[in-house]
Amino acid sequence: MTDTLTKKQREYLQDVNSALHEAGHLAAAISRGIPAIARIGYDGFSSARMNYDPIGVSLEDEVFLTFAGIAVVEKFHLRKLGLALDLEDIEKAVARLPVEEAEHLKAQARRDAEQFVANPLALGGILRLAIVLIERRSLDEEAAKKVFAGEVEASDEFCEAIRLLPRAIWQE
Repeated sequence: MTDTLTKKQREYLQDVNSALHEAGHLAAAISRGIPAIARIGYDGFSSARMNYDPIGVSLEDEVFLTFAGIAVVEKFHLRKLGLALDLEDIEKAVARLPVEEAEHLKAQARRDAEQFVANPLALGGILRLAIVLIERRSLDEEAAKKVFAGEVEASDEFCEAIRLLPRAIWQE
């Protein structure tokens, strides 16, 4: 049986959706030693962004970071509404490559991102980043590293809400 969410629940869960998605990108950046920041809710419920300086970041890492956010959305059955932008970013990133090479790079980055998100240590970091993003609305590079390293725990209530997400019906 699936639950239909009320308007208020959808609004609250939008924060969770955005926070988890951006936390996936942010955790991937931290894991690769790429300085990054993230914000949610700066322009309403659906606004969220992870930013990093692309100078010196390999194409493989760039695509991996983007797929990490997608992998989190898929793992927790979150709203897919914002994924079009991530997929567009990936296509732009690999556009200069020969088709076969681009497809290989995307497939490898997706596999790496899925494995990263499935790793219990990384997943714990992603959950911690998400809850702190909800509480603070933004994380700078230093704070994000500390949260990912485990200096902040995800609350039981937050984890229970995450467990219920796959049952939610998103009305997009």
